[in-house]
Amino acid sequence: MTPVLTGMNERYGSVLGGETVEFYGTGFSSSAVTTVTIDNRDCSVTSTTTDTITCTTSDKPYVADEPLLVIYIEGIGNVATKGMVYRYVSRWSEDQTWNYDLSPQTGEAVNIPKGMHLLVDIDSTPVLSFLNVEGSLIFAPHSDPDY
Repeated sequence: MTPVLTGMNERYGSVLGGETVEFYGTGFSSSAVTTVTIDNRDCSVTSTTTDTITCTTSDKPYVADEPLLVIYIEGIGNVATKGMVYRYVSRWSEDQTWNYDLSPQTGEAVNIPKGMHLLVDIDSTPVLSFLNVEGSLIFAPHSDPDY
């Protein structure tokens, strides 16, 4: 009887928030109050059906933590997420990622601290002298297999 998460339309979205996420599964409710929290931040539920929950993400200031997804349906309980998570990412292309300064230049070093997920969403980066990854470095999927 436990509701089960089977997928989602997006696996990650901006730390700036405002992204629409759809969660797919079984045993959801179209009438019960449903709450979604991603990394302890509310994801405002906009619609629910028996197999889909849609919400809009909040912003997420940097905190050195691991991704956490909790979906709760009143009267039913927590949805079994089966280890699936939604990651808040900082996009390489966003000025906010670099504290509104220049993005890294050729020869510079970049550190990705624990808890930060950096999405490389540009075609190429400058040649760096050093890249230290304590968090995660994600490359955007692309239809071109040679991307």
